[in-house]
Amino acid sequence: MPDINSNEAHARSQAHAESVVKGSGTSFFWAMRRMPDEKRHAMYALYAFCREVDDIADGPGGEGGKLSSLGRWRDEISQTYEGRPGGLTSHALEEPIRRFGLPEKDFIAIIDGMEMDAAKRLRIADMDELD
Repeated sequence: MPDINSNEAHARSQAHAESVVKGSGTSFFWAMRRMPDEKRHAMYALYAFCREVDDIADGPGGEGGKLSSLGRWRDEISQTYEGRPGGLTSHALEEPIRRFGLPEKDFIAIIDGMEMDAAKRLRIADMDELD
């Protein structure tokens, strides 16, 4: 028998991810609405993650605080892959990660990019680093 609290948490996390997408004002929301349920919920969760880490990188505050917040996201992604998501967005990611085989390294690469974006000045040494 399914755990009611688990089902409620799953529904809350999906509603949260959808609200992040809808609240962002992106036209992606309307395109995502046309997807089958499973893919739509996965895309909402992915978009919510990207939006949240991008908001950290582009938001107010100093570089140290931004890097600290992105570091907490690194930990959150690791915990999500261990089956212990802590926040609504990471909980929304749990099912798509499992169902679609999304690699942890891809989430970490996004966080890496946000850390570069959070820096006061971006310097890329050569084309290999740019790649």
